[in-house]
Amino acid sequence: MEKELFCRPAYSSSVWHLIRKGLGRFGETDNFGGSARNGGSGPLDDEAVDKIYGDGLFDITSPESRDQLLRRRCSHILRILLEYERVVVSKKAPAKGSSQESGNSDDVARKLVDLWTKYVLCFEMLEMEIELHLVDQVWPTLIELCAACKNPSSFDDGGKEVEPILRLPSIVWDDIASVLSLVLLSDAPTMRKLGLFRFLGG
Repeated sequence: MEKELFCRPAYSSSVWHLIRKGLGRFGETDNFGGSARNGGSGPLDDEAVDKIYGDGLFDITSPESRDQLLRRRCSHILRILLEYERVVVSKKAPAKGSSQESGNSDDVARKLVDLWTKYVLCFEMLEMEIELHLVDQVWPTLIELCAACKNPSSFDDGGKEVEPILRLPSIVWDDIASVLSLVLLSDAPTMRKLGLFRFLGG
């Protein structure tokens, strides 16, 4: 059983490092100079659009398209990982006579799977959508994710320390930053304005 746990991708720190680095990929430009989601906040000019799309085809050689593709692939990897973990956790429903300690661990695992699922749904929505009424619907969930970062004790295991390798990691502020960047560094000025308004308004 222990060998099976350590073979699961969800418990590999290297896998999480890859996912988090990919989701947070927005180019190398400083601050808000450059082109929107790929490291700046300005709309893409005609030259940049031609560089990305060329003759109507997605140019994988441009840094902008590579960053976007990397983010989407990493979010897909995270979604698959969470779907597998949800199946595993659901099979570990507490049986009669099981210890309270075991039940607490299972509850923490379920909460973390649910939280990360909300995270990846928010990320994919903001990555794909630019319609303001759809983006605005994501904000209450983002507030919930931020609250989880502020209060990680809500995912402790009844006061018992649990090895981080034996469960999903908690969401941290760097993860939230990756989601917010999709709005605050968006190509669309209206998206950036909405993101800034919601961000400053809490």
